[in-house]
Amino acid sequence: MLYVLCRALFAGGFKEDGEDAIKIQGVSYSGMEYIIGCMYEPGKPINQDSLKNILAAASLFQTNEVLQKCEEYMRSHITESTYFKYLQLAETYSLKSVIPKADKYILKNFLALRQSDDFKLLDRNNQSLKGAVGASLCENEAEG
Repeated sequence: MLYVLCRALFAGGFKEDGEDAIKIQGVSYSGMEYIIGCMYEPGKPINQDSLKNILAAASLFQTNEVLQKCEEYMRSHITESTYFKYLQLAETYSLKSVIPKADKYILKNFLALRQSDDFKLLDRNNQSLKGAVGASLCENEAEG
């Protein structure tokens, strides 16, 4: 897909046809580098620092294999410091399998997370959040 796009831009009669370089809006150098690198090195690793840039590029160029790889990375790296960012990214890029995994993490770690600044930013309509609050209230009533 990316090859077809690049070929069309540089040889397909577009205004970019004669350009030496093309600025692609919304894609960072590191994100583009990763997408192109995946063509030559399919097992290229993802890391926390590059995740957002890779997602932006993969979404723009519709590279489903890279989007799936990002989903897998996010599902396996949910922690107290990443759960909120991953929920936001999952919603932005429609990564449906990340949301339930993050919700489970929130439920499992509700008592510890509820004091964090990120937790206070969570959408109050989040179903797992509602369930966790209800479970926490039941625990407090049972203890009291």
